Amino acid sequence: MLASRRGFVYRPRRNDGLPQVPMDVTRKRLLFRARHMGTNENDSLFGAFAEQNLSLMNNNELMLFEKLLEVSDAALFHWVSGAKPVPPEFDTVVMAKLKAFTRAGGR
Repeated sequence: MLASRRGFVYRPRRNDGLPQVPMDVTRKRLLFRARHMGTNENDSLFGAFAEQNLSLMNNNELMLFEKLLEVSDAALFHWVSGAKPVPPEFDTVVMAKLKAFTRAGGR
């Protein structure tokens, strides 16, 4: 059951005992992380990708994107630029979107 107090929606706890985080908070957190990865190239590329795509992503895609953001900057840059092959565990629908975004010049 959802209850509201001062505009904030309280959600029931997840199965793991942690409170559910509203998706808008998740997207904001991922956008911040994408804009502040460590290298200017990745900050620009992943930040622009996040700005254009986060609102369109479903829960699974958000989790996949978050998993990618945990990988080193150098590895991610090599993968999306095509300089190195993407390991199978990271070769997801989100990686395909990132590669297409990179090929299109970040647009």
